[in-house]
Amino acid sequence: MIEIRNVSIETRHNILKDANYIFDDGKIYGIVAINGSGKTTFFRTLVKLLHQSSGQIKFDTKSVDELRKNVFYYESQEWLDKNLSGMDYLRFVSSMWPSDKRIDSIVEYWSMEEYVKLPIKKYSLGMKQRLIISMYQLSDAKFMIMDELTNGLDEENR
Repeated sequence: MIEIRNVSIETRHNILKDANYIFDDGKIYGIVAINGSGKTTFFRTLVKLLHQSSGQIKFDTKSVDELRKNVFYYESQEWLDKNLSGMDYLRFVSSMWPSDKRIDSIVEYWSMEEYVKLPIKKYSLGMKQRLIISMYQLSDAKFMIMDELTNGLDEENR
């Protein structure tokens, strides 16, 4: 469970003010709001890339620092180093997040065999998005914080 208690987030404007919510285990939640309203800022705050103005955020009653291996967040394809390959990223995720999932099975599932070893600068937007989704899948993290994950995917992959 993720619990936000009396959380306020302020940037150029108030994103949240004294918000309380419990995200229960085993459920998928979607946050829908207009562009620029602070969805990404909220996700960054959950994983401590940004700090809330006040309140507490707990993952299973602990801070995200205490459960780092159980939380996976990869904001966007813009974070990808264009000189590394998809395989480099998958190997990194495999080494950092304990999982029984196998890289080769995930590469096959997402049909990435032809390009996974190429530098990311040669990937289309859809290829990058499939790589990011495969990183989530490989992490097998209990808490997966996903921001606009289907951007650039064709209908079949969505």
